Amino acid sequence: MADPASIIPPVTTLPNPHATAEYGALAVIVAVAVGMVLAIMVLVRVISRANGVKTPDNRLTTYECGEIPVGQAWFRFNNRFYLIAILFLVCDTMLALFLPTFPRFAAYVGSGQATVALVPILALAGLAGLAVLNAAVHGDLHWNKQVTASGPGEPQVSESKSEVARG
Repeated sequence: MADPASIIPPVTTLPNPHATAEYGALAVIVAVAVGMVLAIMVLVRVISRANGVKTPDNRLTTYECGEIPVGQAWFRFNNRFYLIAILFLVCDTMLALFLPTFPRFAAYVGSGQATVALVPILALAGLAGLAVLNAAVHGDLHWNKQVTASGPGEPQVSESKSEVARG
């Protein structure tokens, strides 16, 4: 039997001398990119000053799709927009995770092991369904709900008058 020390090559702790060259190349690329951006900004400033171009007052206002802005740009944004975006991402991610499994699932069905592949798929879909059900039970999917303080640290959720009148 051969000696294990002769089979296993010795471990060298010397660093790769070319590793720093790879970081140097990355640093050069970053420096060139930052230098180009700064050079273009300085060039635009010099050319605009040489031509006598001044910044118009309306360039410093908030852009609203070509319309004249009305009111302040800082206001309380409805957080339900984020909830809808998160629900979209959950559904989109589920679709992205499920699509590659369907051809493999067909192979499992063909070999008689459909439950082996079906259990993880149903577990993942059930978990996403529980998340949406939890949001629905807590009223987070109601668009017109209002949060009012009912006591110290206890917000009370109630539907708005417009939704009650419609319902």
